Amino acid sequence: MPTKLALTSIVISASIRDVFRFVAEMRNMPRWAPAFAPRVEQCADGSWDIVREEERIPIRQVRSRRLGVVDFVRKPDEAAARGAFVRMIALSADECAVVMAVPVANGQDSERLQQSIEEELAALREILSPKAVRSMRPNC
Repeated sequence: MPTKLALTSIVISASIRDVFRFVAEMRNMPRWAPAFAPRVEQCADGSWDIVREEERIPIRQVRSRRLGVVDFVRKPDEAAARGAFVRMIALSADECAVVMAVPVANGQDSERLQQSIEEELAALREILSPKAVRSMRPNC
Protein backbone atom coordinates (compact mmCIF):
# COMPACT_ATOMS: atom_id res chain seq x y z
CA MET A 1 0.00 0.00 0.00
CA PRO A 2 1.33 3.50 -0.82
CA THR A 3 2.90 5.39 2.06
CA LYS A 4 3.91 8.47 0.09
CA LEU A 5 2.00 11.03 -1.92
CA ALA A 6 3.10 13.05 -4.94
CA LEU A 7 1.32 16.39 -4.58
CA THR A 8 1.45 19.60 -6.57
CA SER A 9 -0.72 22.56 -7.42
CA ILE A 10 -0.96 25.28 -10.02
CA VAL A 11 -3.01 28.43 -10.62
CA ILE A 12 -4.88 28.67 -13.91
CA SER A 13 -6.38 31.80 -15.46
CA ALA A 14 -9.76 30.23 -16.08
CA SER A 15 -12.99 29.89 -14.14
CA ILE A 16 -13.44 26.90 -11.88
CA ARG A 17 -16.45 26.00 -14.04
CA ASP A 18 -14.33 25.80 -17.21
CA VAL A 19 -11.51 23.90 -15.48
CA PHE A 20 -13.93 21.41 -13.90
CA ARG A 21 -15.76 20.83 -17.18
CA PHE A 22 -12.49 20.17 -19.04
CA VAL A 23 -10.94 17.89 -16.39
CA ALA A 24 -14.18 15.93 -15.85
CA GLU A 25 -14.46 15.09 -19.56
CA MET A 26 -12.60 11.78 -19.87
CA ARG A 27 -11.92 12.32 -23.58
CA ASN A 28 -9.71 15.30 -22.67
CA MET A 29 -7.43 13.30 -20.39
CA PRO A 30 -4.85 12.28 -23.03
CA ARG A 31 -4.44 15.97 -23.94
CA TRP A 32 -3.36 17.07 -20.46
CA ALA A 33 -2.30 13.81 -18.75
CA PRO A 34 -0.66 11.66 -21.43
CA ALA A 35 1.67 9.89 -18.97
CA PHE A 36 -1.30 8.74 -16.87
CA ALA A 37 -3.71 8.21 -19.76
CA PRO A 38 -2.13 8.11 -23.22
CA ARG A 39 -5.48 6.90 -24.57
CA VAL A 40 -8.97 6.43 -23.12
CA GLU A 41 -11.83 4.32 -24.41
CA GLN A 42 -15.43 4.25 -23.35
CA CYS A 43 -16.75 0.75 -22.76
CA ALA A 44 -20.16 -0.51 -23.88
CA ASP A 45 -21.51 -0.14 -20.32
CA GLY A 46 -20.48 3.54 -20.20
CA SER A 47 -17.42 3.00 -18.00
CA TRP A 48 -13.93 4.07 -19.10
CA ASP A 49 -10.59 2.34 -19.59
CA ILE A 50 -7.18 3.94 -19.79
CA VAL A 51 -5.24 2.22 -22.57
CA ARG A 52 -1.45 1.96 -22.37
CA GLU A 53 0.06 -0.10 -25.18
CA GLU A 54 -1.50 -3.54 -24.51
CA GLU A 55 -2.70 -2.75 -20.97
CA ARG A 56 -6.28 -1.70 -20.18
CA ILE A 57 -6.93 -0.09 -16.79
CA PRO A 58 -10.57 0.30 -15.74
CA ILE A 59 -11.14 3.73 -14.19
CA ARG A 60 -13.99 4.93 -12.04
CA GLN A 61 -14.45 8.67 -12.03
CA VAL A 62 -15.77 10.32 -8.88
CA ARG A 63 -16.72 13.94 -9.30
CA SER A 64 -18.56 16.78 -7.65
CA ARG A 65 -18.88 20.11 -9.40
CA ARG A 66 -20.09 21.71 -6.16
CA LEU A 67 -16.95 20.57 -4.31
CA GLY A 68 -14.52 20.99 -7.24
CA VAL A 69 -13.50 17.32 -7.13
CA VAL A 70 -12.56 14.96 -9.95
CA ASP A 71 -10.96 11.67 -8.91
CA PHE A 72 -9.76 8.99 -11.30
CA VAL A 73 -9.74 5.75 -9.29
CA ARG A 74 -8.38 2.44 -10.56
CA LYS A 75 -11.37 0.11 -10.30
CA PRO A 76 -9.67 -3.13 -9.19
CA ASP A 77 -7.75 -1.27 -6.49
CA GLU A 78 -10.41 1.04 -5.08
CA ALA A 79 -9.56 0.15 -1.49
CA ALA A 80 -5.88 0.91 -2.09
CA ALA A 81 -6.54 4.51 -3.27
CA ARG A 82 -4.70 4.17 -6.56
CA GLY A 83 -5.29 6.76 -9.23
CA ALA A 84 -5.17 10.55 -9.49
CA PHE A 85 -7.10 12.88 -7.20
CA VAL A 86 -7.83 16.43 -8.39
CA ARG A 87 -9.22 19.36 -6.40
CA MET A 88 -10.17 22.76 -7.79
CA ILE A 89 -10.48 25.94 -5.72
CA ALA A 90 -11.96 29.17 -7.13
CA LEU A 91 -9.64 32.08 -6.37
CA SER A 92 -11.73 34.59 -8.31
CA ALA A 93 -14.28 34.54 -11.11
CA ASP A 94 -11.55 33.85 -13.66
CA GLU A 95 -8.77 32.19 -11.68
CA CYS A 96 -8.65 28.72 -10.20
CA ALA A 97 -6.13 26.69 -8.19
CA VAL A 98 -5.81 23.03 -9.16
CA VAL A 99 -4.30 20.52 -6.75
CA MET A 100 -3.38 17.00 -7.82
CA ALA A 101 -2.40 14.17 -5.50
CA VAL A 102 -1.20 10.76 -6.65
CA PRO A 103 -0.25 7.96 -4.23
CA VAL A 104 3.27 6.65 -4.90
CA ALA A 105 3.23 2.87 -5.38
CA ASN A 106 5.91 0.73 -3.76
CA GLY A 107 8.98 0.73 -5.98
CA GLN A 108 7.75 3.70 -8.03
CA ASP A 109 10.15 6.58 -8.68
CA SER A 110 8.52 9.35 -6.62
CA GLU A 111 10.63 12.12 -8.20
CA ARG A 112 9.63 11.03 -11.69
CA LEU A 113 5.97 10.83 -10.63
CA GLN A 114 6.19 14.32 -9.11
CA GLN A 115 7.70 15.66 -12.34
CA SER A 116 5.00 13.93 -14.36
CA ILE A 117 2.10 15.50 -12.45
CA GLU A 118 3.79 18.91 -12.58
CA GLU A 119 3.99 18.52 -16.37
CA GLU A 120 0.35 17.45 -16.54
CA LEU A 121 -0.85 20.46 -14.56
CA ALA A 122 1.33 22.76 -16.68
CA ALA A 123 -0.26 21.25 -19.80
CA LEU A 124 -3.71 21.81 -18.30
CA ARG A 125 -2.83 25.46 -17.64
CA GLU A 126 -1.50 25.88 -21.17
CA ILE A 127 -4.65 24.39 -22.69
CA LEU A 128 -7.07 26.39 -20.56
CA SER A 129 -5.18 29.67 -20.21
CA PRO A 130 -2.33 30.37 -22.63
CA LYS A 131 -1.07 33.09 -20.29
CA ALA A 132 1.17 31.50 -17.69
CA VAL A 133 0.18 32.53 -14.18
CA ARG A 134 2.11 31.10 -11.28
CA SER A 135 2.90 27.68 -9.97
CA MET A 136 2.91 26.63 -6.33
CA ARG A 137 4.62 23.59 -4.86
CA PRO A 138 3.76 22.75 -1.25
CA ASN A 139 6.44 22.47 1.40
CA CYS A 140 5.19 19.24 2.93
